[in-house]
Amino acid sequence: MKKIKKTISYLAGITLISLALLNISFKNKPTETRIPRLVNSSALVSLPCGFTSKATVTYSASSSFIGPNTMYPILSRTGSYTLPPPYTAGTQAIPTTMYNGSGADKIILQSDGNLVIYHGSTALWSSNTNGSGAQYLFFQADGNLVLTNGDPSRTGTTVYWASNIYSSCSGSQDVRLIFQNDGNLVYLYPTGGANQWYQLADTGSGGQGVSTHFGSIY
Repeated sequence: MKKIKKTISYLAGITLISLALLNISFKNKPTETRIPRLVNSSALVSLPCGFTSKATVTYSASSSFIGPNTMYPILSRTGSYTLPPPYTAGTQAIPTTMYNGSGADKIILQSDGNLVIYHGSTALWSSNTNGSGAQYLFFQADGNLVLTNGDPSRTGTTVYWASNIYSSCSGSQDVRLIFQNDGNLVYLYPTGGANQWYQLADTGSGGQGVSTHFGSIY
């Protein structure tokens, strides 16, 4: 009888210890909260997917918008990109530089890994990633703009910079970028009206002026 009591006591002790460890494990388990970047302004308008607008803007129907692309980068430091397995499309030519409609301004992914907006020889904005291993600029399906050394969806890929403007909801695929004729790179979300867009964020380089927030888009 004493042996049975000791066995029961021993098993109860093991159970309590296991439950305690399990509780600690759950408490310490990291969680990821994906929150779109918000802009501190009294004129903010709440949009689907948690995005926030700071203005409503109008563009002509012929404007060149950039949409998310899950397969290919927008820019490549080397001028090309090879799709990883299981894709068999091979190496594709990807530009290192993108010009706006006026041709007066450009966005370039430089050989030093820095993403820079130039007006002539003047740097209006940059990602502040010079000296990094950034090779590609991707515009993800969730709306996030990222500088990486490979496919951002693959394990082992390094992200050197991100706009941090994204959402996990399906409406994030409606986000667009436009490189305006004044040198500003702008995040947009459709209002539902003809040629009307919500402005979510920008590089602050409008009017060919030097941005006050290098390294960030807001």
